[in-house]
Amino acid sequence: QIIIMMHWGNEYEPHSDTRQQNLAHQLIDAGADLIIGAHPHVVQEVEIYKDTFIFYSLGNFVFDQYFSAETQQGLAVGIALNTGGIISATLYPLVSVASQPALMVEPDRSAFLRGLAEQSHEGLFASILDAVIHLEDFLGVTMNASNILETESETEAETVTEIQTPTSSTEVVTTTGASTAD
Repeated sequence: QIIIMMHWGNEYEPHSDTRQQNLAHQLIDAGADLIIGAHPHVVQEVEIYKDTFIFYSLGNFVFDQYFSAETQQGLAVGIALNTGGIISATLYPLVSVASQPALMVEPDRSAFLRGLAEQSHEGLFASILDAVIHLEDFLGVTMNASNILETESETEAETVTEIQTPTSSTEVVTTTGASTAD
């Protein structure tokens, strides 16, 4: 698996920009299997492009930026793999208290996931709220940052209204990564 860790984006911007999006798509077109971004110091949206996760920014993990709640939040991502590749991503919202990272607890965790779901593609909304995105639910579908659903077999874009999550489980090996400060 080819995992790309990008240092990109504009500081403190809650959404990726066109340059990030275009570069992410080019990297996937060139063979990347996962893209995880850092640098903006805030968490940015999640996208699926050509069956590949893009986490534009995981925000801060350990950093001494105490001037806003957003710069004291971050996201760790657990990536589940099998012999066929990446099968899911588990989201772990983090909070930094005096530069000590910890898992977010309720109700902050739910509020954070809701905010991430609202800035990501609407088709990912329920999966982000559940904190687990199963890639098989979206195979052949691109969930881009513009909230457009594209399938490999369609020429027209349409809006996703509902996507079901399967109840089956798979044994996997999980690795976790989180962004670091500049």
